[in-house]
Amino acid sequence: MRSTRQRVGFLLVLAGFAVPLAVVSIAYACGRLATLHLAPNPARQGSELSGYGRNFTSAPTASEVTLRLDSRSGRVLWSGRPQPNGSIRPQFTVPANVRSGYHTILAIQSVQSGDPSPGTPARWAVRIGKRRAQAGGAAAGPWAGPGPSAGGGSGGGSAAIVGWEAGLLGALLSAALLGSGAIVLRGDRRRRRPAALPS
Repeated sequence: MRSTRQRVGFLLVLAGFAVPLAVVSIAYACGRLATLHLAPNPARQGSELSGYGRNFTSAPTASEVTLRLDSRSGRVLWSGRPQPNGSIRPQFTVPANVRSGYHTILAIQSVQSGDPSPGTPARWAVRIGKRRAQAGGAAAGPWAGPGPSAGGGSGGGSAAIVGWEAGLLGALLSAALLGSGAIVLRGDRRRRRPAALPS
């Protein structure tokens, strides 16, 4: 009959093998999340916001990507179809009557069934200030932002960093669990080994 130490050892070893699988799943999910980046931030009432988004569904059966203010049913700020690589290039004017303060812009998309597209909605927090009285200078043009990678489907730098850190943490945790399980099992075997009879 297995001792408690044996059971603990086997559980630690099994957990050590399970951790890498969980880390791979999390890293893949992070890499496929839709992302949204807008500038300038902070912005002002009546100013132009522009930027880019990634990892949206480009299938013809999917809906357009719609940017809404503060909620899924909030005011529509922009809508358009993603490029074949899943990227978008939104550009819109901040409503002049939006209240000043912090807001969340959601990028929403749905599949043919009406369910949310995988990895959506993407979110971007922005602080909006009161409209400034126009001076004589010309307004700055919209922000182009760094372009999506040519291969498409990239989760962006933040997602890549998250995946790398998760992989390193998972490897360290897996090694610790496997090592602990091996030590427990080895110690249990030594304890169960019969002592040598005196001559």
